[in-house]
Amino acid sequence: MKKSLVALAVFGSVAGAAQAQSSLQLYGVVDLWVGSINTDLGGKSVTKLDAGGVSANRIGFKGTEDLGGGLKANFLLEQGFSADTGVGAGGFDRQSWVGVSGGFGEVQLGNTYAAYDDISGAAFTSFDSALSAEAFVFNSTGYTARPKNNFKYISPSFGGFSGAISYSLDENGAVKQNVTSMQANYASGPLFVGVAHQIDFEGGAFDPRFTRINASYDLGVATVLASYGLVSQTAMLAPKTTEKTNEFSIGANVPMGALTLSGGVAYSKDNAVKGGEKRTGVSLAGSYALSKRTSVYGGLNVAEGKTAGVKTSEASLYAVGVRHAF
Repeated sequence: MKKSLVALAVFGSVAGAAQAQSSLQLYGVVDLWVGSINTDLGGKSVTKLDAGGVSANRIGFKGTEDLGGGLKANFLLEQGFSADTGVGAGGFDRQSWVGVSGGFGEVQLGNTYAAYDDISGAAFTSFDSALSAEAFVFNSTGYTARPKNNFKYISPSFGGFSGAISYSLDENGAVKQNVTSMQANYASGPLFVGVAHQIDFEGGAFDPRFTRINASYDLGVATVLASYGLVSQTAMLAPKTTEKTNEFSIGANVPMGALTLSGGVAYSKDNAVKGGEKRTGVSLAGSYALSKRTSVYGGLNVAEGKTAGVKTSEASLYAVGVRHAF
């Protein structure tokens, strides 16, 4: 998923916002962490050097051309890779789109982020990262983030209110996938509130629907974070049972000069049709800015799940890492 507004405020823009607007820009992120991870109930921890603790590794090109009359032509090409192995994905797997923008807003065509993704992690704890309390707990993060053959419209801001809608075509592919996604948000001064909804139509027995409500408020000494998620899937054939998962999290970012601490708790509950498991997660992370583009970070994230009082899952991550954006 894309980084939340709060996380970008801590780590800085992926695309180098400090630079002046140019016709062509090269940007990227290299993020590596070392630590211990365990995702098996009763299993052993594995020590890893892995990529993307806070931000997914990427390299990209973005460009803008002034067409006159307030119109601009825009494009973005972005490829992901794993810095720990040097292996890159095929083509511009993360994003590849072209579009136009102006007073009416912006239109993007191609492999671009679904509107839901604009909001999904905007108020997640611990920098919306692998260390977030939500990472091992939430099911509402299992949406299609970058649907292919996507049409996306992003509105301008009206007194702090804005929104977006996107729709992708399956084009009669081997796997049917029409993704309909929308979001609306208000951002003004210290307050941010966002609401998003997405339907992943896969043509199967279930077509999952995702809902997210995120909010944050900057108190000056700390930014309070709160998130709610809902996943709902109704069987297409009788009996038309509905699987639901309700999720909540709350946390805070506390800036202390170059150091920012972030943490919180998350809770997720499946209904009886889905199995009835209850999951809880706790996280604490810190980031220290060595410069405008380079940070070191570390923290922990632990979670467990119980069904009828019996532990059915557990997970933990302890890690330190370094992130550099260019």
